[in-house]
Amino acid sequence: MDDLERVLEPEYIAKLTVENASYIRSYPHMLEYFHDIPQLTAKDVVVGAHMVYGWMPTIVHLNKNGAKLEDVIPILQSAKDGDVALNTNELEVVKKCVNNSIVGASKLLHFINPEQYPIWDSKIFRFAYPATEPHPNRVNNVKTYTVYRERLLKLMHHPRFLELHSHINQELGYSVSGLRALELAMFVGGTK
Repeated sequence: MDDLERVLEPEYIAKLTVENASYIRSYPHMLEYFHDIPQLTAKDVVVGAHMVYGWMPTIVHLNKNGAKLEDVIPILQSAKDGDVALNTNELEVVKKCVNNSIVGASKLLHFINPEQYPIWDSKIFRFAYPATEPHPNRVNNVKTYTVYRERLLKLMHHPRFLELHSHINQELGYSVSGLRALELAMFVGGTK
């Protein structure tokens, strides 16, 4: 069994509870912000990066390592518009622009397209790789994020996925994408 599949075990789902914290209450509002924007601008990237970093104990620094907003906007627009996944080079550009962090980049990408990009952080890393120390070089790795994303997309076809998705939506009191349901279940599991 894939380590991630344990999130779909009936015993895990039955014990899964989601606290009604501001993190949970703010989610649909942040999602709506990006949904209502047809064409992304530099302003949207700046505002969005600051929104997602409001969830994190870190201050956002845009344009790290020479990344430029004008380079990241077309990549983020492509993520918003398309069903084609960003490649490693494109993810690296987004990462460099947002604190040089795939964690921050994943959150920004998730709000731009929640059907294609799951959120990633050290708590989810702990769940996905329970025998591995969540060293910053492992967590902040674009290839690790890409593999995680692909694994979650496959898990959405698992026979028990709908049970988990329904449970998460019921716990939250609002509907979320399949990737968000999986990621949130792992986040909760990685916290314990």
